[in-house]
Amino acid sequence: NCVQPFNPFDSEEIKHNHETDEKPAWHVKKKEKRRKLMQSSHSTHSHFDELEVDSLEDDSVKFSDVRIVGWSSDEIYNVVMNVADYKEFIPYCVKSTVFTQQSAPRHDYMEAELMVGFQLYQLGYTSKVNGSTTLDGKKIVTAVCENKDLFDHLNMEWKISPGPKEHTSSMHFTVSFKFSNRLYNKVATVFKSSVIDQMIPAFESRLRDVYGEPTILSSLSSTGISRRKKRR
Repeated sequence: NCVQPFNPFDSEEIKHNHETDEKPAWHVKKKEKRRKLMQSSHSTHSHFDELEVDSLEDDSVKFSDVRIVGWSSDEIYNVVMNVADYKEFIPYCVKSTVFTQQSAPRHDYMEAELMVGFQLYQLGYTSKVNGSTTLDGKKIVTAVCENKDLFDHLNMEWKISPGPKEHTSSMHFTVSFKFSNRLYNKVATVFKSSVIDQMIPAFESRLRDVYGEPTILSSLSSTGISRRKKRR
């Protein structure tokens, strides 16, 4: 709620009954859209309140999602590392071209040109992707954006480990981003709701297409979003 500044010319006898105020149409529509989205979801997905754009001007935004899924670690790793196919299943990804790729025992590396287009915006950048497998079978994938003109940083990380049952996995996904230009922060909320919030459902859908139905429905362990103030 906005706090109105004190006006010495206003009469103290005039009082406003806020209970009669009507909520703006956009507020009602947003609430109804979120309710329908949560009802239509067959698995537990991440839903967060919209970020206040003004509060993002000096902040780094971090999104986190931890869940148990019904696919093996190898299957998840293969889908995450197949960056060339991102344009086929990640919402608003209009280009995903791998131009450098190297493989070694327990380690994969690639560089790819990605472009995300939503509403009137097209964000293009180069991503350096590292995938590794530890001796105990855990898999880690990191992706770092190289376009400093667009992003101060855009870092993604997947941590995939065997789950509690056979052919299940624990999947921990985090992404942290901040635009370089403060003007871009006006689209930070749109970028999050249009792209980031839909990534996990998109990957689960791709896993279904490639490897079939999961052995269990996704079980959400924890989610979170934080804003980290820049030190002055």
